[in-house]
Amino acid sequence: MNLAVVVIGLFVLVYAALIVLAVRRPLLARLALREAVRRPGQSAIVVLGLMVGTVAIFSSQVMGDSFRESQTQEAYLAWGHVDMVVADGGRFFDPAIASELAADPGLKSSLAGVQGGVELPSSVVDLDRGNAKPLVTLVGFDPATQGPFGRYVLADGRTTLGQDLASDQVLVSASLAGALEARTGDRLRIAVGADRVVELRVAGIAQGEGPGAYTLRPALFAPLANLGQLLGGQGINVIRLAAPGEGQAELDRARELAPKVRAMLQTIAAGTSLALREAKSLDVNAKITQAETDRSVFAGLSLLVALAGAALVVNLGLALAEERRPRHAVLRALGLGRAGMMTLSMLEGALYSLVAVVAAFAPGAVIGLVIVRALVGGNLLYTRPLETRAGLLLYTITPGSAGLSIAIGALIVLATLFATSIRSSRMQISSAIRNLPEPASRRKQSIWGMVFLSGLGLGSLAALVPGNLSIRLAGGVGLIAVAAALVGSRIPARVRATLTGSAMTVWAAAAIVAVASSGTWDSLVIGLGALVAVFGLSLIVAANLRILEIPSGMLQGGARATLRPSLAYLTRRPLRAGLGIGAFALVLALMTTSSVFVATYLGNIRSTLSEYDIRVTAPTTSGVTIPDSVRPEILRDVAVPTRPYRGEVITSTNPSVPQEDIYLPLYSLSPAQLAAGPFQLSSRESRFKSDAEVWAAMAQDPHLVVTPTYQNPGMTLTLAGPDGPVQFRVAGGVKTLGLWGLAGSDAAMAPFATLPVGTTILAKVAPGTNVDAVARQIQREVFSQGAEVTTVKEMFDSSASGPLAGVNAIQLIMGIGLLVGVLSLGILALRAVIERRRAIGVLRALGYRPGQVLAGIVSEGLITATCGALVGIGVGLLIVFIFMNAFLPGGTIEIDRSSMALTVVLVYLAVLAVTIPPALRAARLPAVEALRLED
Repeated sequence: MNLAVVVIGLFVLVYAALIVLAVRRPLLARLALREAVRRPGQSAIVVLGLMVGTVAIFSSQVMGDSFRESQTQEAYLAWGHVDMVVADGGRFFDPAIASELAADPGLKSSLAGVQGGVELPSSVVDLDRGNAKPLVTLVGFDPATQGPFGRYVLADGRTTLGQDLASDQVLVSASLAGALEARTGDRLRIAVGADRVVELRVAGIAQGEGPGAYTLRPALFAPLANLGQLLGGQGINVIRLAAPGEGQAELDRARELAPKVRAMLQTIAAGTSLALREAKSLDVNAKITQAETDRSVFAGLSLLVALAGAALVVNLGLALAEERRPRHAVLRALGLGRAGMMTLSMLEGALYSLVAVVAAFAPGAVIGLVIVRALVGGNLLYTRPLETRAGLLLYTITPGSAGLSIAIGALIVLATLFATSIRSSRMQISSAIRNLPEPASRRKQSIWGMVFLSGLGLGSLAALVPGNLSIRLAGGVGLIAVAAALVGSRIPARVRATLTGSAMTVWAAAAIVAVASSGTWDSLVIGLGALVAVFGLSLIVAANLRILEIPSGMLQGGARATLRPSLAYLTRRPLRAGLGIGAFALVLALMTTSSVFVATYLGNIRSTLSEYDIRVTAPTTSGVTIPDSVRPEILRDVAVPTRPYRGEVITSTNPSVPQEDIYLPLYSLSPAQLAAGPFQLSSRESRFKSDAEVWAAMAQDPHLVVTPTYQNPGMTLTLAGPDGPVQFRVAGGVKTLGLWGLAGSDAAMAPFATLPVGTTILAKVAPGTNVDAVARQIQREVFSQGAEVTTVKEMFDSSASGPLAGVNAIQLIMGIGLLVGVLSLGILALRAVIERRRAIGVLRALGYRPGQVLAGIVSEGLITATCGALVGIGVGLLIVFIFMNAFLPGGTIEIDRSSMALTVVLVYLAVLAVTIPPALRAARLPAVEALRLED
């Protein structure tokens, strides 16, 4: 049973109970309906306020569904009907093994297809177009066994199994044809090594479907017979296996057949060293995990927006209750009990929440689909500086996600209104009928209240025991709440609120520091920590707003008199003011954290672009050098032997989720280069006192590497080597993106000797030289060697696109949260007008002008917004500072001041827009009417 079923089931049970109550007490149902439709304008405002949280939740669910569908279908398309692959770590072996597998009686009737083939990294040059592509997958296949794996569909409409290709012909994938600007009939020079080169002609361009989409990367497809000159009679290096069925049924069947294939390989003399991988299943599962991780992050953000919206719901509920207080008091006088009052509120709330969640569908779907399009189905989040697999963009909205969004949105609203109705149902009937304030009284703690506190205390103590940090964080907050409730009125309310807020803030900061110290990015703990810290600080600020009376006392005349009532109302009820400040601050904290952290990360990378300007890469050609024609314009350069690794990467920070099908160049640094320290380091393990110690240790330890890809010194990386897993330890982070991948000693890269050796050159141009012009000149002269030239800035722009797109998506969702905060201030202003009607009348009778009433109520909203902005931005910067010290020690925090200032200005304008109308209503209220005892 998953979470969606539980939540939807709870929603059905709650609404079923409300329907039963409505049937059994029809008078309350009619009253609830009358209250809901009595003032359409007011009801529309209520629905708008309630639907905001559901919009955020539904948009995140649309994103999650679309991400999952796009990425899993991408994996299915990339593998086609290839479900399992048999290989020997890249080494060649006898093609007869494939024939024996295909002929085995036990497998012949079970497998849909068996094909021996070749998959090699290669460099391709289009001799007719003058273009080159250095990293191309060369796929060799057997036309006689291609049938079960599908026919190639060509751009001109033809289809082929490869049997009609001439001995000098090859098919090119659509992405490779686009990169080379290739056309049918072009001559291609294909190199898989320094001495293994062949020229073939383009027979056709394979469309991105069926076997033509294999790998979803630039690829060449050729019959094995056409590759004889390249292979030199070495045999094959892969066997592709297809299971019967389609989709998930195909994966399930492959899982059943895998043990039989492994057992069969052990009976073949030359097959004992071969390893079987359920490649498609691993890729699909990795994509599902990746998509669900993205869903959980965005869903967590949307839930925080919904929780911030709970403060809006509280204020809405209390504002409605205060406005209807005399009418509800009449009902109490006629015999309606507190339980009936709560039932009335819940029935009305159920109507509002249903309308709100239905109304939230259209804007939620639009926002979700816009983000899906901007992130290319989630694939843009994982853009890398070098070769990346093409992604699909599919839009999906599932009924389960729609139901879950309805259930969560409605339940949050109902739970909040239930808690609000408990408070609003307490009234002294005589005072409420005349619309007088409730008389001050000291209420005794009820038995149910004590039971609740006891249960909360025991549950919080139990939550401190597990090792899960998020549960311990919640447990600590629960104990703080219990302690504050038990202290009660024994100490002044301001002191109690200050101590409670301080304890919450310190506890949240300790949890965030613990996460940062562990070297992981736990979004759940960070989100909860931000939530607790924001509301803790908001309590502290709200409880001590009286400090503002000191500077306000320096004002003269009407300005001083205008501000004093606003400050008095804000400081009188710190919990209420803290909710208003916190709802606003939480969203700003998350916006600040995401934008500043990414800006800081990219800013620190941008600061390293000056080390090298140009990257020349030839993955399968060794000995490439900078042309003599541009040598005078090159200040310095370094050439490094490079091996093109593609496969699984397991990180120690997240070992349960391996990274599948990752392209990671492996650089071999010579003893002379290690002694010279060719690259600047951005970070290093704490055991090393200097960069020189890192390079010296790498020369001695074949397990140490440096990398710009994994900027977390001390972490381990496990790669799939030809003879088994190979583990590296990150000794330091390299600044330049040009060295993307892993760099180690010759001994460190020795386990990958079966991979072809190419060349990577990093060059720094002389001052005043046009980098792009030099890069183009180098490209013209080295393209014939299958080399590609890019600038380091182009690599930076490529790697920055993903984080920036992710931040923009977060900012859009947080923008919904800002709307919650702004609406909360508007509701607070409206509530102030309703609750303080008599007080406003007294002020008017004492000589307050309408303008002073208007300014007082507006200033209250502006003070709340200012406090929220200071708390939110402060908490966001604190989180960034903690994680910067953990992940990028010594880095400089960068703040986009113009963007942040624009956001704050827009927020203030929005606050004015929502607080001025109710303030005008209060300012225009005649004193005589405001002082009436009855409505």
